[in-house]
Amino acid sequence: MIVIRAIRPDDRERFTQGFKQFIKSLDSVRFRFHGFKRSLSESEAIVMTEIDFIDHVGLVATFGIDPDQPLIGAGRYIVCADTTKHDRAEVAFAVLDEHQGKGIGSLLLRHLAIIGRAQGVREFQGDVLADNAKMIAVFKNSGFPIERSSELGVERLILTIADEPQTSKQRRKM
Repeated sequence: MIVIRAIRPDDRERFTQGFKQFIKSLDSVRFRFHGFKRSLSESEAIVMTEIDFIDHVGLVATFGIDPDQPLIGAGRYIVCADTTKHDRAEVAFAVLDEHQGKGIGSLLLRHLAIIGRAQGVREFQGDVLADNAKMIAVFKNSGFPIERSSELGVERLILTIADEPQTSKQRRKM
């Protein structure tokens, strides 16, 4: 059973261990960080695990409810500072390779959207490398209205999360 829960400060070591698994795939690192990264610094691990759940919200995916389960995925949003209403947030995800394609990114997105809507966020923005077909599919299949633009091999995807997502059946009727 996949469990989605809030990131906690005591996840720092699990983040570090998960990153060691994550970097085994150069494509996954490039897709997530838009470049190469060999390690996660202590300060980066702190930023990823000590969050306020107001302007910075983060969730993790694990198997089961045991708090010592390794992390298999993570998603977060950070409210964009350049919006006067704080109604847009940048969203990002990472799922270990062996667990991709199982709907974990989609689950994280849905949970983040529920939290975001409750806090007044109306749009999620994601900058995704154009060849990251899996992540683009997560956005496209989310059921949220999407706007796309492209520049220098990066797709900017903006999801309007103000309303509940449409089901695939509802989207086909339109």
